Amino acid sequence: MTKRKVRGENAVLTVRSRLEFEQDSPEWSELNTKAQYQYHGETASIVYTDLDELGEPIGETEVTVTGLRSGSLIVTIHKTGFTETLMILEPGKTHPVSYETMLGSFRMQLHTINIRAFFTEKKGEIILRYSMNLGNSASNVNTVIMRVTMQAPTVQAVQHRLS
Repeated sequence: MTKRKVRGENAVLTVRSRLEFEQDSPEWSELNTKAQYQYHGETASIVYTDLDELGEPIGETEVTVTGLRSGSLIVTIHKTGFTETLMILEPGKTHPVSYETMLGSFRMQLHTINIRAFFTEKKGEIILRYSMNLGNSASNVNTVIMRVTMQAPTVQAVQHRLS
C-alpha cells in the first residue's frame, strides 16, 4: 500500500464534470472526496488525493482560485503523481498545457470559455467551461463544477492514564 501524505482534510468536495465531443451525447460524472480547503479573501485553495480504481492513492490535485475580490479570476489546476500537469484557466484566454504520464507526454491548447466562482470561509463553488484542442486529432468542451463544504472537526479520542 502506498503511504499517503497526511494533510488536514477539513472539507468535502464534489466534482461534477462533463466532456463534450462534436457528435457526442455527454453524461455527467461525479466524484465525492475529502479535501483540504483554505479561503483567504482573494484566494481559495482545494487539495485532494487522486485514487485509482482500487481506491489507492496515485497523486494529488491542487485547485487554486485567485482574483475573487477583484473579479479577475484565474484558476490553476496542478496535478502531481501518476499524471504531472499544470493547467491555467483565464476567461477568454488560451494557454498551452503539457501532460506528463507514464505512457509519455502530450501537449494541447486550453481555451477558457467561462469561469464563475463564489467562496466563503465555510464553502465555495467553481464552475469552469473550457475547450481542449489536441491539434488536428481532437477537440472537446469540458464543463466542471466543484463544490466544497467545510466539515465539522472530528473529536479525537484522548487516553487518560490512571495513577
